[in-house]
Amino acid sequence: MPERRKSPRNRSFKGGRIVTNHRQSVISCTVRNLSAHGANLQVDNPLGIPAFFDLIVDGRTRSCDVIWKAANRLGVTFSDAAPVQLGPGNRSDVRDPLPERSASSLEAALDQVRVGIVLLDAQLRALFINRAFRTMWRLPDAKADSRPAFVTLMYHGRDTRAYDVPDENLNAYVEARVAHVREGVPTPIDLRLRGGEIIRFQSARLPYGGRLLSYTDVTDIVRRADELEQLRAALDNVEQGVILLDRELNAQFLNTAVRRMWGISEDLAARKPPFADLVAHTRTTNALGMDEDLINIFLNQRLARVRRGDSRPMDMHRDDGRVIRAHCSALPSGGRMLTYTDVTDLVRRADDAAKAIAIPRPADADDRTH
Repeated sequence: MPERRKSPRNRSFKGGRIVTNHRQSVISCTVRNLSAHGANLQVDNPLGIPAFFDLIVDGRTRSCDVIWKAANRLGVTFSDAAPVQLGPGNRSDVRDPLPERSASSLEAALDQVRVGIVLLDAQLRALFINRAFRTMWRLPDAKADSRPAFVTLMYHGRDTRAYDVPDENLNAYVEARVAHVREGVPTPIDLRLRGGEIIRFQSARLPYGGRLLSYTDVTDIVRRADELEQLRAALDNVEQGVILLDRELNAQFLNTAVRRMWGISEDLAARKPPFADLVAHTRTTNALGMDEDLINIFLNQRLARVRRGDSRPMDMHRDDGRVIRAHCSALPSGGRMLTYTDVTDLVRRADDAAKAIAIPRPADADDRTH
């Protein structure tokens, strides 16, 4: 083979260290020969060693580009030295480093994101596992760098008791997850861990048959959603009607009582309509029993007061004789909470009391003897 080295290499038998993953992973190696511009390294297994890394030898750190791999050997040039000059006809023996440099840059970028990323080949073996995934699942670097199969990663979670799954269901859980990835199902699923964390998992098919897996910690989001669901369930069991509006005054929630009170269908409620549409619905049903001119004036006043966040109560006299007291509260988010309380009995008692007070006393009442 024609000699392509810019400077001769001296045989050696020095111990060295290959440093990758932002100095998070260290692999021992033996430097078999060494020059000012490159080296020949012996390793136990070259799999998982990237195309670019730092080599520590003789107490000095050198930036390396891998030129070739064979069995347990690596040929590297030092990228912090002058470039190696190649003679004519020798380019076919050397891999173009630019695609690998781009891949290495991408891997370095993915190591900085908080989302766990796993790249699988067509046989569902790991080509790349980023730092967030390793931390999230307490995966040792040695195991992550060994190109484990996806099922191996699942067994690691099982063996470390990461999954919030009964012990008797663990194997079935692992099988289901592996089948989910093998089939390339893109639907996100939430994984609950024994520590209380909730990880949103999603699998994407890749053109060459592999998979891109993402793991996002959504613990806070899901917990808030659970708390909101509990609040909604509680509000669905109160006697008062409740409507929650967002800052654009779109109805985000209408409880059972308010839907019954104003004849709002579940279909209309599910569309999260603007409050103006609910006002129009009241006009259509004419539950207030007013003539057209009067109801338009009344409902326009109601809509304006909600937009302003006016907290003064408003009594609505329905055509069935009931009196509904509406109240608007402005929320910190800019939305509104509207409550509707049936105050029919209270209003009737107040009217009866007012009538009793207004009854005139007989003129001779003070002259009666007892």
